[in-house]
Amino acid sequence: MQISGEEKLLTDLKNLMKPFVEALVEEVKKIKVGDPHHAETVVGPKVNRDELEKVERYVQEARGNGAKILTGGNRLKGSGYDRGHWFEPTVITGVSQNMRIMQDEVFGPVIPVMEFSDFDEALSLANDSRFGLAAYLFTKDMDRVMRAVRDLECGELYINRGPGESIHGYHTGWKQSGIGGDDGKHGLDHYLQRKTVYIRYNA
Repeated sequence: MQISGEEKLLTDLKNLMKPFVEALVEEVKKIKVGDPHHAETVVGPKVNRDELEKVERYVQEARGNGAKILTGGNRLKGSGYDRGHWFEPTVITGVSQNMRIMQDEVFGPVIPVMEFSDFDEALSLANDSRFGLAAYLFTKDMDRVMRAVRDLECGELYINRGPGESIHGYHTGWKQSGIGGDDGKHGLDHYLQRKTVYIRYNA
């Protein structure tokens, strides 16, 4: 039986997806959740009950719409978690672009994983949101790097690295991700009260 080019592409993507997701899940399971004052802690609690319930609600909605929880997905309870608002580091597959977990800012330890067919589709999906805070790209292809710099609708782009902005860089978001920004020379504007003076002076 002859396989079409499209079928081969989908097969290749699935062959890439499986080991990637398996490795991701194993790493997420190693994440230390606990007191943020401890050096070994990677994830702390949510700031309040409303935020915890929001994350929990998004995950449950995704599960109810057919997504699969590969690890996590619940509140942390028991010894050490009896106080505070704790949620397990979570990996979800089988999500779709119309799910709220893909459209809203979750701000929780949740990674929804969605497949795409090519770089153009990946850019389109990433921009299909009313938010645009930060984006992350891992590639050795400089053409893709420069396309991402040009086309991704976000305030910060991290390439081949994790988060953590520099004090001289402007920390901001696009679209509905925040108002204004901080750091860098543009961030100084928030601490200045500008005054414009018009005067006609005859010596």
